Amino acid sequence: MSNYTQFYSLHTIKNRQFRGTVELAELVLHGDFGIGTFNDIDGELVAVGGKIYRTQADGSAELVSDLSEKTPYAIMTEFEPEIEKTVSRAALSDIESTIDAMRSTLSESILSIEVSGRFRWVRTRAPHPSYPPYKDLAEIIADQPSTTFNDIEGNFVGFYTPEFLSALGVPGYHLHFIDADRRCGGHLQDAYIEDGVIRIQCVDEVKVVKPGG
Repeated sequence: MSNYTQFYSLHTIKNRQFRGTVELAELVLHGDFGIGTFNDIDGELVAVGGKIYRTQADGSAELVSDLSEKTPYAIMTEFEPEIEKTVSRAALSDIESTIDAMRSTLSESILSIEVSGRFRWVRTRAPHPSYPPYKDLAEIIADQPSTTFNDIEGNFVGFYTPEFLSALGVPGYHLHFIDADRRCGGHLQDAYIEDGVIRIQCVDEVKVVKPGG
């Protein structure tokens, strides 16, 4: 059985509750693969291979060694892909269409997704830290700068959430990018892949941890 742990519901962060009590050390107890953010929206969180990385507004990424840091919103799972498919010379919309076809063979549930390969280009965004009094999430997103990386290898890490489960996560695709050297990335906006592999996993169990435990 595939486990999925949601630390705080999505409405928490939508309602300007940008500080949480869950430490990153707890995140890695619940999985080796996931996405999220940090307290005060201090960068995009990417968890891959059991390690947590922070991607920042300038497009850079760094390993987070201080696991006492906390998060207001994160999604984690033990990634054990069930099906995979090679893909080449495809835009992000084509990649999503390929995943749509793959997920049609699975039960209608949340999917964890990894796309690894060589990309002609990838465009991402990531926020500057935000401090009280907090702006609305929509304003924070609108202010996030974009960065384009050319001729790069790396991974998309994220989830697909059906519309009927939108209370648990962003409906549709929610993907972050981290390069193979773990030096750059962010929230995925668009991309073009030269060649790579799509791997997906059906999530059978969902656990939501509310603020305060």
